[in-house]
Amino acid sequence: HSVPEQVALQTAILQSQQHATQQDMTTNNTHDNQNMDSRSKVHVVLEHFSLDMQTDLQAFQEGKFDVTELIRRYKAVGTENHDLLPYIPLLQYAQQNSFQVKLHAGFLPRPYARMVMREGVETALQAAKAKQYLPEQLTDLKGTESHYRIFESLLTGRNPFEEGSEPTNQFRKLFPAQLIKDESMAHTLHQLFLENEPEGKDKYLVLAGRGHMLHFSGVPEKVFQHHPELVNDSVLIIAHESDGTLDASSSDEPAFWKSIEKIYGPKGANPGDYLFVYDAQHEDEADAIKAETAQAYNKVGETAHLKGNLKLAKQVMGYLGYTDEEFDIAGEDAYNYQGVGNPHSFAKIQNGESVLDVGSGLGIDSFIAAHYAGPTGQVTGLDLSKMEVKHATERAQSRDIADQNLSFVVGDMEQMPFEDESFDVVISNGAFCLAPNKQKAFEEIYRTLKPGGRMAIYTSTVKVPLEAGVNWPVCMRMFIHHSELQPLCEKIGFQNVTIDDSNSLMQYNLPGEDEGDAEQPSGENGQDPKEKDERNRVHVGSAEFKHLQDYDMNAICARVCVIATKPKSPAAQAT
Repeated sequence: HSVPEQVALQTAILQSQQHATQQDMTTNNTHDNQNMDSRSKVHVVLEHFSLDMQTDLQAFQEGKFDVTELIRRYKAVGTENHDLLPYIPLLQYAQQNSFQVKLHAGFLPRPYARMVMREGVETALQAAKAKQYLPEQLTDLKGTESHYRIFESLLTGRNPFEEGSEPTNQFRKLFPAQLIKDESMAHTLHQLFLENEPEGKDKYLVLAGRGHMLHFSGVPEKVFQHHPELVNDSVLIIAHESDGTLDASSSDEPAFWKSIEKIYGPKGANPGDYLFVYDAQHEDEADAIKAETAQAYNKVGETAHLKGNLKLAKQVMGYLGYTDEEFDIAGEDAYNYQGVGNPHSFAKIQNGESVLDVGSGLGIDSFIAAHYAGPTGQVTGLDLSKMEVKHATERAQSRDIADQNLSFVVGDMEQMPFEDESFDVVISNGAFCLAPNKQKAFEEIYRTLKPGGRMAIYTSTVKVPLEAGVNWPVCMRMFIHHSELQPLCEKIGFQNVTIDDSNSLMQYNLPGEDEGDAEQPSGENGQDPKEKDERNRVHVGSAEFKHLQDYDMNAICARVCVIATKPKSPAAQAT
């Protein structure tokens, strides 16, 4: 559950099914408001939501509240306790296309399964039927032996297809608690079949764990008992992370198929229709991304001495919200500006405060922060690139502010080299785009902030899932979804979380420029055209990504500032 690679596949399937229904509507001329109710729909039935949350799902799709509020309600009411953050793109897609996509809670609340164990099957069935969570004619919870063997093997790790391997009986009493969930989801689907699209044009996407679906046991088994006509009109997809038992990158095809048979049984075992084998991002991959990032920005640091176009830099910084005073503070370093917004307008750094600039780059925001913090304050810039830290340190020395209240260090934002509760303020400007693990980075900010401290983190986000099959820059592939930010920060413990997107365009026209030359991707330095080829172009402007020029980046992405505070200590709150 909640595995990003699996959720990405589920979202892609939902999109394809929704597009297919759109084509059906176009073919049948039902794309007008009068026929809105007769349109074919895609019903998404989610194991993640218990049936008592259906009214909340419906209200969410009607636009009565956003996904952040849905997650809050889920934590307060829901009984399944899944991590919904990876599902935000899917949930938002369903909300944005609510005229065609319908979300449905899939499982009866968890207390009923506990009731099976504590009070018996009959009591649990009566209570669930009173809520119409189960069909009236259901009088017992019986599963097949093949289903139990699969259920038991998932709990014990036993290979059910290994010669001589027999299941233990220790989970026989637990098995009915599994079956009541299967019966409930099958009943939910049965009701949907009866209520929607008599001609059978609607499509259904059922998201549930393998314990309820593998080898067509559990939910599929119950559904097919009542709807045998669906056997040949259904597809079961199994997800499996590429690991030591099954390696998706293996070039030895016979060995690969042998591994599949060892895990899922020989031909005829029928575990599903498709097997989705995916590579999950692990620490070594995250390290590789960080190394690639450091290398790219080291090249930027090596050429940072080249003078640029200050006039253009002032236009860019002005558009992004910097004041004339802040531009003057940056001075001749302004042409090395690399940010995506102005965190200072939210951070409100005060004289004497200690400030951390995460992803300080070539130092421009740190120079401005040092001005606000004053001679009694302290500013520390942290960056992954040694060459950018070297350049920023040299520039600070030439400004006569190094070693007084400004220093730069090389470090990883996911593992910061600072003590707990070190800073009053943490700012960042664009660096979070390139953090492989956003949660770790925000947790590090929380750890290093003093109680009552605050953060202003400018970063780029995606508003919609990136189109599959397109070569996107590594930075865009790592953009967090816009709506994930607030619940993620609140989960960590931040208070007063605000996601400001008042100045969010990724492509914009600068004053006095023709439209054809005006698109200024966030993060580009304002240098002369003749010098651009001499600088390493990190963002979407290089020849490798020419194919993206026709995409509307403002529809895909948004620049935002994440503003939040760390709670004060109990003693401070008491006073």
